[in-house]
Amino acid sequence: MKNLLLIFSVLLNTSLYAQIGPDGTGTVNGYSIGPGANLSNVNLPNANLEGANLSGADLSDAFLSFANLEGADLTGADLSGANLRFARLSDADLSSANLSGADFTLAKLRFADLSGANLYGADLRDADLFGAIWTNVVSQSDYDAVVAERDAALAAQASA
Repeated sequence: MKNLLLIFSVLLNTSLYAQIGPDGTGTVNGYSIGPGANLSNVNLPNANLEGANLSGADLSDAFLSFANLEGADLTGADLSGANLRFARLSDADLSSANLSGADFTLAKLRFADLSGANLYGADLRDADLFGAIWTNVVSQSDYDAVVAERDAALAAQASA
């Protein structure tokens, strides 16, 4: 009976403290989730942020390892130095986000929109980038710049 009560308590706490509404806002582990949120240095490993609206949010140096950010709106967000190892970001919108120094080792970025994202120093080692969008291809020079930035980040990681 004690184990059943413990399991019920964990499930109740999880459902109460991990609520993302249809508009992409809510509360996760006591942190307010929404556009422009200040989540710098936040510690949310394994957090379920699926469909969250974190556009323009400050997630610099956040610990989001194993987090579910599938379909999240991270446009213009600051993810510099964030730990996103093993995170799930499929279909996430990271366009114009600052990803400099972020660690995406073994992260799933399938079909994520990385258009205009700052990838300087980002660790994309073994990241699943199948179908990722690198640019909206406004012009060939924009596309070339983004690809060159990505290639430089990968080359820097390979030589480290």
